[in-house]
Amino acid sequence: MKMEIEEVKKVLLKALWGYEQKSVELRKTAENSSSAEYRKYQRELLSAVAVQKQTVIEIAAAFGLKAEWQARESCWTIK
Repeated sequence: MKMEIEEVKKVLLKALWGYEQKSVELRKTAENSSSAEYRKYQRELLSAVAVQKQTVIEIAAAFGLKAEWQARESCWTIK
């Protein structure tokens, strides 16, 4: 069971990190856009990514794990 939880942690961390990278990319693209409509579209995508991150956090909780963003280190942890 311990090994299975470690595998779950790896998968969840990979998902969270991917979503985090996508968020950064979307923010930069939105900031550099001169089109208000495009910026709105990017913000909508950011909201969708935030929902995906929340889903991963909830999945972690279902396994008795806690996913947290570590601002100082700019990374996700799952304990």
